Amino acid sequence: MTRRGGQGEGTIRLRADGRWEGRIELGWERGKHRARSVYGCTRQDVVLKLRQLRRQLDEGQPVVDERITVGNFLAEWLQVVEPRLRPSSFTRFRQLAERQLIPQLGAIRLAKLSPADVSRMMAQVQQDGLSPRTAAHSRAVLRAALADAEQWGQVARNVAKLADPPHLAPPQPVVLSPEQLRSVLDACPNPGLQRLVAVAITTGLRQGEQLGLRWEDIDFER
Repeated sequence: MTRRGGQGEGTIRLRADGRWEGRIELGWERGKHRARSVYGCTRQDVVLKLRQLRRQLDEGQPVVDERITVGNFLAEWLQVVEPRLRPSSFTRFRQLAERQLIPQLGAIRLAKLSPADVSRMMAQVQQDGLSPRTAAHSRAVLRAALADAEQWGQVARNVAKLADPPHLAPPQPVVLSPEQLRSVLDACPNPGLQRLVAVAITTGLRQGEQLGLRWEDIDFER
């Protein structure tokens, strides 16, 4: 059963699953037909949602597709951001999305995601035995994804911004004794590798800095 609603209501129909669906045609854009649908348990629910949708369109506000889940969005978002990230950064983003965000939040509708959902995700990450820093990094990835979703008009706000990150204790560095440092060097049978480890131990250089080190970078007099 399909009926044309009143002015500004769009098309309303009763679906086979018992829910009501309201649909507004948005015309054509870049060769593709565009439309937006809203859903409700009653016809009146859909009428109200369609009127709100029409106001958003008239005011130029972003229109949210209620069908997209967080999992669907993150999977597509990872494909979009891969070219603009360094390989190591993208690998970390994908790991956090696939291991933390999608298992915890993937089934939630993107339009319905709330700050409380994000907070529960971070709490669950820590309950699973992972560190507060991993929970914070998961929130950071979600925040970056939702920033794009907000810019693309897929969400009205970035709820990850509204969820407080977990408290992070200052990192406690591990300091080796001279005897432990000697044991590390003795465990390197390759002379070249031993020299590389010795430079790391005595200078504190990171791996990338060491591998880029040149002879002219060294002041032998000092």
